Amino acid sequence: MPTPTTTDSVFDHDRYLIRHRAGVLADIHEIRGIDETLLATVRAPVRWLRYWIGAFAIVVTWLAGWYAAAFAIDGALA
Repeated sequence: MPTPTTTDSVFDHDRYLIRHRAGVLADIHEIRGIDETLLATVRAPVRWLRYWIGAFAIVVTWLAGWYAAAFAIDGALA
């Protein structure tokens, strides 16, 4: 059974590409049409924020581990 085509099929395909590419975090998104023509270029400066949040989480986890170890040693010596 063939799929029905509408007059907005090109728009639906482009909208799908925009949603799909916007969901992926990268530095530059190129949005292309059906015939691979470049429709838009979007720069997403989010990657650096993700790295800083990850580094902060690692430092906090490391400090919490050292604090727990020091607390356990203090309890064992007391």
